[in-house]
Amino acid sequence: MIVDVTMARKRYLPTPSYDNGDSDDQEGGKNDRFNHSVTESPSDITNMYGTHLLTKDDFTEQVLKNIAVDNDILKTLCVTRVSHRIRRLLRHFGNTAGAEEIIFLANQKCRENPCTQILPLPKFSASFPNTFKQGLFATRAIREGEFVLAPVPVLLTSPEECGRDTAYDKYDICIDVNNSSDEMKAIRRNCLPNCAVRYVILHQRMEVFITAQSNIQAHEELTIAHDYDSNMSHKIIKCAHPYDPNDLCLHEKERQATIRKCVAVASKNEPSTSSSA
Repeated sequence: MIVDVTMARKRYLPTPSYDNGDSDDQEGGKNDRFNHSVTESPSDITNMYGTHLLTKDDFTEQVLKNIAVDNDILKTLCVTRVSHRIRRLLRHFGNTAGAEEIIFLANQKCRENPCTQILPLPKFSASFPNTFKQGLFATRAIREGEFVLAPVPVLLTSPEECGRDTAYDKYDICIDVNNSSDEMKAIRRNCLPNCAVRYVILHQRMEVFITAQSNIQAHEELTIAHDYDSNMSHKIIKCAHPYDPNDLCLHEKERQATIRKCVAVASKNEPSTSSSA
């Protein structure tokens, strides 16, 4: 998973709101307390970049004021591992405003009211290529913006350190989930995701969460977006989007278009091999 820390606040995403109105919208209705952007429409959600920074400005005023931070407990909640190269990179960004309170809040909500379960994929699943044996599913209705997974133990490395062979910007970071929680490893990618990766920066580390970016029904599969560079992949994109040869995953369409464009450019640049008489 790739994240560019300079891009991650440039797109709209519903933000969690956990004030005294937790009982509102229990039937999955819209929560008016989310801080929606006035410059982007909800239709932009489907193709958005899937990783976003959280700050205290994303919450209503009273939410984080009620969080008492215990530094000893905070140390146990910070589970992200960071390579030396990424730690040096994150020095340029400083701590996220409200990071300690957000980490406490996310862990508290996921502990008090868990909402995920790993289940085998249905045998009739039409996603392709269906190499996954299981996925992550909602055990209850989840409201738009609600924390889904926290904490998420991941390893942050540079693209070069995790074997990416494409040119990347110096602010790109790989989120390696190979040694993460079973829930994080089970969550599948989708070109129409219902969850997103959120993070805060604290003490030269990024703490990662998964939040709902739409209202999710009980028993619905939880999915996150593809990497923004997925069109550069040399493999068929594994997407939870229902497979139809005439209606491919949005990212697979883009990937195939990229391949055709590269082949056309390469063919145009090849020297002529016509034989002389």
